[in-house]
Amino acid sequence: MQFKLQGFILILGKGKALRKKQLFLEKGKEAVASVLPITLIAAALCLLFIPVETDLMLAFFIGSLMLIVGMALFTVGSDTSMSQIGAHMGARMTKSRKLWLIIAVSFLLGTFITVSEPDLTVLATNAPSIDTTVLIITVSVGVGLCLVLCMLRILFGIAFNRILLILYGAVFLLPIIVFFLIFQVISLSMLGRGTATSRHLLTNGLTATEKAVVATAADADATRQFMRTAKKKMFMDIPGNGIMVSIPIKSVGGGKSLAQLTDRMPEGGVKPQAEYTHELILIVCNEGHSEKVMDVAREAGAGGGTIVPAMGTSKQRPEKFMGISLADEKDMLFIVETGKKKAAIMRAVMEQVGPDTASGAICFSLPVSQVVGLRQEDEEEA
Repeated sequence: MQFKLQGFILILGKGKALRKKQLFLEKGKEAVASVLPITLIAAALCLLFIPVETDLMLAFFIGSLMLIVGMALFTVGSDTSMSQIGAHMGARMTKSRKLWLIIAVSFLLGTFITVSEPDLTVLATNAPSIDTTVLIITVSVGVGLCLVLCMLRILFGIAFNRILLILYGAVFLLPIIVFFLIFQVISLSMLGRGTATSRHLLTNGLTATEKAVVATAADADATRQFMRTAKKKMFMDIPGNGIMVSIPIKSVGGGKSLAQLTDRMPEGGVKPQAEYTHELILIVCNEGHSEKVMDVAREAGAGGGTIVPAMGTSKQRPEKFMGISLADEKDMLFIVETGKKKAAIMRAVMEQVGPDTASGAICFSLPVSQVVGLRQEDEEEA
């Protein structure tokens, strides 16, 4: 009897080890299936179309291998600990049959777990136009509410297709309601970056600053009010908080476009200014040459600017690869300077990094009727 009992314990121990081994193999296969296709596609593109250095390719393959191992270990740990903890918590909550407890625990779990998610923190730091705390709290509370909705659906047996129908209906109706009831102006936003040189950033241990470029249409009165509000609430007149300029629009194509841009305000003629103290200089150059172009502009008197990625077009249609356009990538530089410096900056750009050079830069300027944010220039004039 003693030997049989020992044999039973030995078999039981081997069974646990076998299950752990199978779990490791299963999670390893899942990690390979998730990472390997992307790795092969990226490697094929690098080897066939985009040549890269050998050291970089070796680091890429090593990183992919480490990613597979890390994902496998993480999922094993999740299944053997976190999933079981969640299953026990769910069973205890449902056995209590207290609806308020289920709602409260579900909301708190969804909210606090999302707050601690590192990816959400990274996303919040890369959205400069939205406050980091506001973005994290909003997303976390939304996840908590969705988890509560999920628990209620399970408890009351609500059909999943009905919930999807209601939510998708709300998603489609909300923009329509906003457009017709809260609509004021149409705005266009673009992501850009600062013009600080890579040498300066590397010396000071800094990273490139991301910027948001927002353009909208408004009449003269709304523009003046917008400028005053930006100074009071956004402190745009303090250096480092951005810059705001107004550019006169000469013409608009069609009455419907004008009504949409001005929120259907009555038309009224406005006499344009004869002279403008500032100019918006726009420089279009080949991708990767914006830093060189900005150096030339600085030597000619420019203080700084913003870079926005763009795509070039020509008379001929760009080639395509697997449905993806292969048009030349461009960089657009926005520089606001006084009219006195405009000519020197544009002349230096055309002579040193113009269309006949590798940078291929072209430039033009637009008049600026109002400007906020150039505190240094305002103080010099005062």
